[in-house]
Amino acid sequence: HVDYATGSFTFYSDSGAAVLAPISFEKLPSVSEAFDAAALRAAILDSQQHGQKFRAFCERAMQAGVQGYIAYLRGKRVTYFGRQGDQHTEWFPGARPNDA
Repeated sequence: HVDYATGSFTFYSDSGAAVLAPISFEKLPSVSEAFDAAALRAAILDSQQHGQKFRAFCERAMQAGVQGYIAYLRGKRVTYFGRQGDQHTEWFPGARPNDA
């Protein structure tokens, strides 16, 4: 779970343990009030197809209004959420079910 509002990551194990770690990048932008799903999808594609660095992805996601996201490794998807409750689910490449 990445939480830009608190500047932290939380990693969860199969056994139920959790490890909290800070996002150590300095001078990240504020999370935009408006959620821009198109800008978020463009940032995601840049990471998937062009190897965008994680810091650049964080900046672009925050500018697109992403307050945080949760990666579901077993579910093969990431759910991004904004400050007003907006959400976008991005399936791992090749994992999207036919009815989603």
